[in-house]
Amino acid sequence: MLLFFSNNFVFDEFMRSWEMKMVNINGKNYDVGVLLGGGIVTYDKAFDRYIFRKNTDRLWQTIELYKTGIIKKMLISGGPGSLSYRNYNEADLIKKYLLRIGIDSADIIVDNKSDNTYQNAFYCAKIIKEVFPNGKYLLITSSYHMRRSNACFAKQGIVADLYPVDKYAGDVRNMNLEHIIVPNIITFSNWSLLFHEWIGYVVYLFSGYL
Repeated sequence: MLLFFSNNFVFDEFMRSWEMKMVNINGKNYDVGVLLGGGIVTYDKAFDRYIFRKNTDRLWQTIELYKTGIIKKMLISGGPGSLSYRNYNEADLIKKYLLRIGIDSADIIVDNKSDNTYQNAFYCAKIIKEVFPNGKYLLITSSYHMRRSNACFAKQGIVADLYPVDKYAGDVRNMNLEHIIVPNIITFSNWSLLFHEWIGYVVYLFSGYL
């Protein structure tokens, strides 16, 4: 069992079947890019420093899309996400960071109420329908998270183009012998991402969120 879940090749096969494929959107333009948070950043008050954690590719890709003119504005979605840290709002932290690096505050919109993917879609849909009616939207989140996210947004009546990032499994199988046979403890922990999404998808389906 340990060898199975620590095998890179096996994990890639399962992850590849679940992840949404990355896309090329060069030449397209959107009124707003919707960035879904989730463990991207924390803040060290003593050193006045932002500390970036997992899923940071979501943020870097969003900044690039904005800087290259593909998205005109950014809608950052992410509240406390935890019962223990109700005063911590990820979207607010991300906004402060974006302002620090020179992005215009007029181009940043925040949803700081969302604790989960369903709420991301629920609160963002309200903002989109009010601020960007009949606009063009780009949904930005990790490839493994996109399937559930897109279904939640569609349920709220938001039809967006998808921009999956933070890809784990390559489109082409890695046939390197070391990759196939050598166990990897990081791969063992990465299974939690898939189990979280699989369970989350089923729970959301039966809850009527999808």
